[in-house]
Amino acid sequence: MDLFALKSVGNVLSGCEDEDVGLQPILGRRDTAVVSVAARLFVLWFGAAAVCCLALRFFFPGYFDPLAPFHFDHYIYVGMHAEGYGLLRYIFYYPRPVAHILIDLCGRLGPRGLFVPLYALTWLNATLVVLYLERVTKSRVSSLGFLLFTALAYSNPEFYGT
Repeated sequence: MDLFALKSVGNVLSGCEDEDVGLQPILGRRDTAVVSVAARLFVLWFGAAAVCCLALRFFFPGYFDPLAPFHFDHYIYVGMHAEGYGLLRYIFYYPRPVAHILIDLCGRLGPRGLFVPLYALTWLNATLVVLYLERVTKSRVSSLGFLLFTALAYSNPEFYGT
């Protein structure tokens, strides 16, 4: 297996080696494997969320208010959609249109809702990294190892400060 081959999320969840198979057959013998990996994905995602909340409260910054805007750029994101130009302007006039569209969509959630999708995606990212590592090494990452990994990632001041 090529370690640098890009796999789809469906293939990671199903544990398939073949790119053409994906999540098929849904009703076959891999049904329990898909459910168990999906359950593990949810448990790890929830664990990453819990560790992130605890790290914010006890390590950095020492209080728990993850949705508070702490930089003036965050208000710019909220204001980007308030200009009323629509999303097509990002495609025609901005150098990174996908990033600006995502920032605009997150800004539509308001000053406190701006971070909700960002936190959810960082928790999903930590979970998918561990699932991919398990698939590549064909060994299971322990719960303690996952908690240590997420604690190191989320207690870093750069996670919250930038």
